[in-house]
This record gives sequence, structure tokens and C-alpha cells, in this order.
Amino acid sequence: MKAAEYVRRLPLVGRAIEHLEEMRITLERHDARGRGMAAVDALASRGDAIVAAALAEWRKHVEEPPAGDAAQIDAYIRGEFGLGWGSGNRRRLNERVEYVSNRDFEWCGAFAAHCYGRVGLKLTARRRDFASCYRLQRWAGEDKRRRVALADIAPGNILIVGDGRVPRGTHITIVERVAGDIIHTIEGNARGLLPDGSIGEGVIRRTRPIRKMGRFARCEVSGLSMRLRALHAYRPADDDFDGSEA
Repeated sequence: MKAAEYVRRLPLVGRAIEHLEEMRITLERHDARGRGMAAVDALASRGDAIVAAALAEWRKHVEEPPAGDAAQIDAYIRGEFGLGWGSGNRRRLNERVEYVSNRDFEWCGAFAAHCYGRVGLKLTARRRDFASCYRLQRWAGEDKRRRVALADIAPGNILIVGDGRVPRGTHITIVERVAGDIIHTIEGNARGLLPDGSIGEGVIRRTRPIRKMGRFARCEVSGLSMRLRALHAYRPADDDFDGSEA
């Protein structure tokens, strides 16, 4: 008989060894759970930072020209934290021109890019993937970590909305918070609540439903139609941010 087996047969020593083994397994489980909670906390912290960046832009009262100044919208499209594109005019993409007039550029994705850029999303992702719903869908399809189920939407996520006729969606928003089946959003290039309490077009706040609503349903924040509903939700993977190893 081997010495180790003989020791295990001694009643007190055997029970002590079993107890130590149980403690080891328990500690490993707690350590794994701790790492999981740390990951959740990191996601929540980043989400809060993205919402804070979006709210900071909303408080600036960014409104479409001629009512507002086009310079801030141009920064979302061409600035270092935004898309980083050369042109602010979708009809003149090969030229270096500023955003000047309403409809020069569909900049909902540029606004989301700017808010994410403020918390360190890499320029390569913003420039290549944030300008349209089509590009974001392709980007999310390249890495399943970027996809978020509608049931798991959290503050800071990218929310794509539409009426369902275009499956990939037609408008890009940022989730501020979730209240049951209603998602509170901060959006660029949209009509909704401005910081002075008026309804206008620019960087706004409003709500979007998760499920299709009746034709007379109205947003509780802006009083506007809730025709566009949540279709897809995305969030970048950890290595999409500056400072990651990738």
C-alpha cells in the first residue's frame, strides 16, 4: 500500500484532507464568480461613461441649422472623436467639406461614434463601421461579442430602430436607460426633446419601444410618434477600445 493511501485511511487525516479539498473548490468558484462580476462592473462603468458623454452633448443644445450652429455636428462627422471622415456632405464624399446645412449628412451614427470616441473606442472602428445601420450590422456580424439581445439591453448600448420594413433598421441611437418595454434614448440627427424643453431636430432625448406600438402611441418624453421601435442592439468588444492588447 502506498504511503499516501495509507494516510488517507486514517479517519481524522482523511476528513481533514477532504475538508481542504472542499475549501479549494469553493475558493476557485468564488474567484471565478468575482472575475465575472468584475467584467459586469466594467461593462456597467463603461456604459455609464458613454451615457454621460451623450448627455453632455445633449446639454450643449446642438440643433440643426439654421436654428443651430452646424459646427458641432461637423465635429461629430469629421472630428477626432467622431467618424473622422474628411467630408461632412454625403454628396461630396471625395472632398474635404464641412457640414453646413440640414440633410448634408445623416449623422446619427456620427453622434454615436463621438460619444464612444470620448470613452476610447478606436478610430478604426468608428471610421469604418459607425456611419450607417448597414455598417454596424456588418461590424456586429464579425464578432458575436458585439451583439446584444433586446432582452439584455443596457445603458450605453447602441440601439438600432426602425419600422421593420428595412430589417437592418434605419436610425442609430444610444440607450440612456431601460424601463420595461420602453427604452429611453439619446440621439443625434433626430427630432425630440431639446435641453430647453422645446421639441426640435438635433441631439435629442426620447423613448423607443421594444415592441410594435399602436398608431396613436406617443413618446412620454417628447410627445412624438413611437412608430420606430427597437430592432437590434450592439456594443463594442473590450479589444475595440484603445488600451486593449489587440
